[in-house]
This record gives sequence, C-alpha cells and structure tokens, in this order.
Amino acid sequence: MKKCIMTSTTLVALAVVRICGFASNESRFPPGWDQERVERLIAYYDELSEDEQVAEDETAVVEQEGQTVITVPDKLLPAIRQLLAASSQT
Repeated sequence: MKKCIMTSTTLVALAVVRICGFASNESRFPPGWDQERVERLIAYYDELSEDEQVAEDETAVVEQEGQTVITVPDKLLPAIRQLLAASSQT
C-alpha cells in the first residue's frame, strides 16, 4: 500500500489551491492575503529541507493545545471528514 506523507509544502500548496480558488480558475484571497504573500509562503516552504519541514510540522503539532494527531486507515477518512464538518457547524 502506498503511503502519502503530507509535508508542510504539500499542505501549503493544497491550502493555496483551496483558499485561492486556483482549481476553478478563480483567484480570490482571504482578508490580508494577496498573490505576493502566497508566493512568499510557497517560497519559504520550498526552501526548507525535508528535515526542516518535519521539524516545523512536529513543532506545530506540539503547540496545538487541545488537539491530537492520529493515523487512521484511508477508508475512514470520508466518515471523519463528515464528522469534522458537522462539528464545525455547531
């Protein structure tokens, strides 16, 4: 089975696509963001070594009080996403 490791660079790229609407050919940015800021963020993560990316991810996880990181089987992801979406709407 192929494992997918989500590095900081991958997560940033996915977030940029989602937030900025690049997948739909529609450019929009959240308040305080613009093309230049997005490009600086991508450049920052592109310049990090893999070890630096892992260290940054680990630091971010440790600093998230009240949150837990777990590994789950891929087949459970759709149900987990639905649960998270439902809990964020309440």
